[in-house]
Amino acid sequence: MWVTKYFDDVFHKRMIITHRKDLIDGDYLIDDRGKNGTSEFRGEWIQFGSEGFPDWDAVVNYLLSKK
Repeated sequence: MWVTKYFDDVFHKRMIITHRKDLIDGDYLIDDRGKNGTSEFRGEWIQFGSEGFPDWDAVVNYLLSKK
């Protein structure tokens, strides 16, 4: 799985994949669109594909800098 390849097993066990972003509570939301509850998410939205996060390397580097 991509997640365990680039992150550790702890991250993999804390990851949630869902269409309903308004139902989750977490520190980071990685998504390419601001729909389906993104505005109700209480953590930080990382907009994948945006100028700040154009690819997975940018997302990984950002998250690793937050450790």
